[in-house]
Formats: sequence, structure tokens, C-alpha cells
Amino acid sequence: MTSLSGECLKLRRMELQDIKDVVSIEKLSFGKSWSPQIFQRILVSPSVEVWVATQNEFLLGYAVLTCVRDEAELTNIAVRQGERNQGIGSTLLSKVLDVAVGRNVENIFLEVRSSNQQAISLYQRFGFHLAGKRKGYYRKPTEDALILSKALD
Repeated sequence: MTSLSGECLKLRRMELQDIKDVVSIEKLSFGKSWSPQIFQRILVSPSVEVWVATQNEFLLGYAVLTCVRDEAELTNIAVRQGERNQGIGSTLLSKVLDVAVGRNVENIFLEVRSSNQQAISLYQRFGFHLAGKRKGYYRKPTEDALILSKALD
């Protein structure tokens, strides 16, 4: 695992008690959030994997992967403000890619704001490529979404 200030970063499946922290991270990262009820539903969905990164039981980030047959979508990934640029996002992304491979996923997709160069660079380092664009997809501010994809081995 990644070392942060000498402490071990741990990854585990999201649990019900994590919902409040995940919603908070999501609101601060994206300006809006899925409701706690949506998170409750996806936690029991066999097609969804939700992983969290913690340090000393403090939730630092999360990732949501939806798998349908041989395709998957990285629906959400976010790291708590003030904890970014420490490898947490990379560690979460690596984990969900491993999970996707374990579920026999052949292709994984995601959408990212066209202005989010930090996230785009991360995804490119992991081998994602531009697959398309959705004009005006995001709101507040209105912005295009880049659709990125990666073929898994």
C-alpha cells in the first residue's frame, strides 16, 4: 500500500457507515452528490463495486465501478480536499482496475470534465485514451465531458 506520513493507506469495500463521509467528499469535489439512499442501494448491487481508502480509519477517498457483462464504467472517484497529490487517487484507480480484471471486464470507460487536467493526466498514465466527447454534459459551469476508455488484458 501507499505510505502517507508514515502510515499505511488501506483499501476496503465501502460500508454503510462510510456513506456520510463519501457524500461529503463528493459534494466538495463535484459541487453535488448522490443521495445517501443511492449509496445504500449501490452497496447491495451485484454490478457495483465501491472501494474506499482510509488511513487510521479516516476516510480519504472512494471509487465507484459499475460492471455490466464485459464492460465497466468508473462512475465516480474522488479524494478528500487537503489529501490530494499523495497517490490516493492512483491507488484507488489501480484497485478498481484490478477488480474489473477480476470480473472479466474487457473495456472500462469514464467521463471527465474537459478542464480537469489533473484527472486526465492520471487517467492517461493508467492507459486511458480519448474515445469521444459529450457536448455541454456538465453543469455549473457548463462544460464538455471527455469520454475515456481503456482495454483491459
